[in-house]
Order: sequence, then structure tokens, then C-alpha cells
Amino acid sequence: MTTTSGTPNSMFWRVAATSGFGELAQGVADVVLPLIAVGTLGATGWQASAVTSAESVGLVAFGLLAGVVADRYNRVSVITTANLLRAAAFLALPIGGLFHVVNTPMLILLGVIAGACGVFADAAAQALTPTIASEEALLARNSQLLAVDSATQIGAPALAGTMTQWLSSQVAAGVTSIGYFLAAAPLFGCHAIDAARVTGAVAPGRQPNLMRELKDGFTELWHQRELRSTIACTATFNFAYGMLQPVFFPFLLQELGVSEGIVGLVLAMGGIGAVLAAIFAEKVVARIGIGAAIWLPAILAGCSIAAMALLSPRTALLVGGLLQGVLSISVTVYNITVFTLRQAGTSPDILGRVGVSSRVIVLGTAPLGSFFAASSMIFFEIRGSLIASGSIACLSSLWILVSPIRKVQRMTEFRRDC
Repeated sequence: MTTTSGTPNSMFWRVAATSGFGELAQGVADVVLPLIAVGTLGATGWQASAVTSAESVGLVAFGLLAGVVADRYNRVSVITTANLLRAAAFLALPIGGLFHVVNTPMLILLGVIAGACGVFADAAAQALTPTIASEEALLARNSQLLAVDSATQIGAPALAGTMTQWLSSQVAAGVTSIGYFLAAAPLFGCHAIDAARVTGAVAPGRQPNLMRELKDGFTELWHQRELRSTIACTATFNFAYGMLQPVFFPFLLQELGVSEGIVGLVLAMGGIGAVLAAIFAEKVVARIGIGAAIWLPAILAGCSIAAMALLSPRTALLVGGLLQGVLSISVTVYNITVFTLRQAGTSPDILGRVGVSSRVIVLGTAPLGSFFAASSMIFFEIRGSLIASGSIACLSSLWILVSPIRKVQRMTEFRRDC
């Protein structure tokens, strides 16, 4: 794999700033949309499921195209345009609030737009990272990027919950729009960093072909034997996590009767765990090995989800926040490890398609989990759905435990010439 060793260090931190502001805005949106649906509009379980899964639907619907765009066009331009589009879209909530026309279909549409634009920005950013970081520093850079992203999760949920409770949903939506604009700003004027790759992206005499380019992404992904088990593991875990999404907010707000502010604080404690995990992920992976850094987090995350079923109104904040922290730590260590494996073993010219092909497969199971949870609550009730979600998450680790990847200790064992 080739890297641009002469890339200024400041470019990496521009990308980190863009990612941080984008995650801040998305973190607010992820809380505001379901809170408006459940708390303001009185959405049913099915409606709440539709709102929470809308972002994943947008990702699945446009994900493959995003990979092609990220490999075919300037990745800096893709990131900037996607954030500006999200900023414009979320102005609909404060405007709609002024005219009292906010409804569930509007929330679903905004979720789809957020997911679609998000996958374009993320595909381009993940493919850009190996260009601005050496192969030896890739794990550390991914950890730093996720540390920045995770830090925003501390403030975003608490900010969204507090604003929704004490001010209005229009204010929260306005912050979301501003956040997306700030995410676009750091990369203004930085298009030259990816210009050389774009110039040589298409071989002379070979016309762009969408279907061929999509096929190339899946073919390359399939040939990376070491990552097949991680894809299966992540897809299974995301089905379980998708089950958690429509259950989480009704469980805290309706079953336990806590306020929107408490919900935001619980999620913020998860952000603290994610920051700590990102900071120390490199050392953790070096100590326990690549394989254990994948299967062990899946088990810990599943146990924390299942344990949420034991929460009461008194323990919702302290114990619920602790469990959310364990969940975030586990997911963060897992993601950093898998992201770096994929980046280290894939050519930069096709990395956008490979990354998005993987993401579409694994995140495509999340909406299925959400709708399954809404149906299962009829039979298991809400606490039973939490236990089922946690159990499936634990079982996802079997994909790694029965594969050779469980024995891998070092990242270099997967690196290959691209």
C-alpha cells in the first residue's frame, strides 16, 4: 500500500475536526429525532422503529453508490458536499416547528437523508485516512479519529436531551444544522490533497462503469479471507444492536419513567467510555492481540445490553450509564481494530468501495433487528427484548472464535502488497 509521507500533519487534524463536528451534529440528531417522535408526537412502537431505523435505511439504499463516488471523485469534495446537504436538510425541523407541521414522516425522511449523506462522507473519509497517514501510524490515527468522534458523544446526547426538555426541538434541530455546516468548513480549499489520485483513478481507454465498479468492490472484499469472519460477526452484532434501538428510548422514558435529560446523561456516559477506549485502543490491541480485540468486545457488549433489563428508575442513571459505557468501550475497540485491518490490506484506489460494501452488508441487518424488536415486544415485553438483543450480540463472537483470526496477535500478519 502506498501512502503520502509528505502530507502535512495539519491535514489529518482538519479531517479530525470535520469528523468531530459531523459526529456532534449526528449525535444530536440521533437523540432529537426519536425524542420528538416518542416525547412530542407520541409515536407508537412501530413508528419509533421507523424513525430509529431510517438512518440505516438511507445508508443501505445509497451505500454502494457512495463507495463508487468516493473512489471516482475527489474525496475531500465528497465529504464537504455531504455535510452541506445535511446542514440544509435539518433546517426543515425548526422551520416546520414554526408552522406546526412536524410529523413522523418528516422525521423518517430526515433520518434517511442523514444516513445517505453520512455514508457518502464516511466512505470518503475512511478511504482518505490511509492517504494522510503512514501504514505504521494507521492504527494510532484511527484511534485518534475515533477519540475525537467519541468525545462529541459525551456532549451531544446531554445537549440534545437538555435542549429538547427545557427549550424546544426546534433549537436542537438548529444546533444540528449548524454542526453539519461546521463539519464542512475545515476542508474548504483542501481539494488538492486528493487531486493526484483522482487523475489516475480511471485507466486510459477504460470508461467508468457503475456495475463493474460495484462488482470490483465486492470481489476485493470477498478475496480478503481474513475479514470475512469480521463481516459476519459485525452483521450479527448489528442485528442485535438494531433490536436495542427502538427499545432503548421507550424503556427509559415510558417503562422507567425517567426524563429526557436523564436519557441524555446516560448516553453521554457512553461517550466517556468511547473516548477512553479510543485513547487506549492501540495499547489494548497490542496487549491482547487482534483476535481477542474482536471477539471479546462482542461478548462484553452483549452482556451490557442484556443487563439493562435489570434497571429500575433508581438505577437508571448510575448503573444504566455504566452499562452504556461498557457497551461503548467494547464497540469502539472492535471498530478500530476492524477498520485498521481493512485499510491496511486494501489498495487506496478501491478502498472506498470495499469499505462501503462491507458497511452495507453489516449495517443492513440493523433495520431488520429494529423491526424484529418491535414485533418481539408483543411476546417478550420490553425487558425480554433487551435480553434477546444482548444474547444475540454475545453469540456474534462465535464467528471469530471458530475462525483462524482468533489466533492473530499482530496487525502485520494481515498486511499485504496492494
